[in-house]
Amino acid sequence: MRQQNAMMVQEQHALQTRLNWQALEDLVLLRLLFGAKEGETEVQLRKDLHPLVMQLMSASDWRTALGQIIVNLVDQGLIRPVRANAYLHNHLCEPRALKFLQVARLPKAPWHEVRDGHIIALALNLQPTSQLVARLLSAEGLRSVLLTKAFDLPFDINSVTPEQIRFGLAKLAEKRGLTSGIRTTPITQNDISQKEAVMMASKLLKSRHVVESDGELMACLAAQVVGAVNESAQELRQMLFRQLISSKESSQLISKEGGQSKGSDNITQAPPSLPEFTQQVLDIAKDIAVGWPGNKRAFISHIWRQLCQIVPHWQLDEEAYKEMILNAHRAGLLRLAIADLRDKTNMEDVAQSRIEYKNSEWHFIRVDD
Repeated sequence: MRQQNAMMVQEQHALQTRLNWQALEDLVLLRLLFGAKEGETEVQLRKDLHPLVMQLMSASDWRTALGQIIVNLVDQGLIRPVRANAYLHNHLCEPRALKFLQVARLPKAPWHEVRDGHIIALALNLQPTSQLVARLLSAEGLRSVLLTKAFDLPFDINSVTPEQIRFGLAKLAEKRGLTSGIRTTPITQNDISQKEAVMMASKLLKSRHVVESDGELMACLAAQVVGAVNESAQELRQMLFRQLISSKESSQLISKEGGQSKGSDNITQAPPSLPEFTQQVLDIAKDIAVGWPGNKRAFISHIWRQLCQIVPHWQLDEEAYKEMILNAHRAGLLRLAIADLRDKTNMEDVAQSRIEYKNSEWHFIRVDD
């Protein structure tokens, strides 16, 4: 029992070290301020705030963290219990929320707009003005703001248009010497076609993905800037939430892509997001998978050995690795399989790869052709 308690304390300390605990407390306070007048249950708080923390915490970690945060806020007199496992904010809560949101008065908006507008602005280190918040609520506006900031484009972040972004990115690609073979003379905004500008700007993409429209260009580049594995606005927001609640030592997710320092130098010190982790695992699995088309699989233990060499800065242990594999499987990001055929030649691999959950057991990661 004593050993178990010591392990729980150690895990909690590790969790607090990699997270911005005050930001997490502020988010819980905000959710209560914009919640029901009779208060919110701990279950509802856990559910509503999960999208903000899922990139850095497992469901069990989040349950533990939220419980501790609630205890802290009650002790500080900021919230009070009103019924079984339900809480309501006190009068001291609003001044702290105003300071966190960097506004003079609380916005008259539903929680989802505060979450996707004001909080995203804070994650981008921008003043959450009403004009900026309105832009951030749409997918196109979010990408426009993100790219203007990341690439330090010379446009007003509150009113920049896709056409301006396209030209600014094309000009940046030209300045970096990436456009040879496309254009030999310097470009101006009046003498370049949409197709040509998109072609030039797409040279800033690290992948070989071919884009043909402003929307596709902005979606792909925005995902690249934050390290997202897909181009959805939801994924962008989750990566930005991750920056907000990461500890200061690992929170530099967004940097000026055209500037001096790279945020990626710092982000590698933080635990990987689940999509980022999954993509790396699948990349390794594809290289070492065996079998026939439609049934290619890689041992979970074999992937683990290579992962340790490729991304040692993630500092995962094998238990955490297997937990993330299971979480990725449950989230539908990858598929696991059981070792149906076992003999003396693979018994050790099967044993080392085993992941158990309830009544199920897995040993392989399936690889799609």
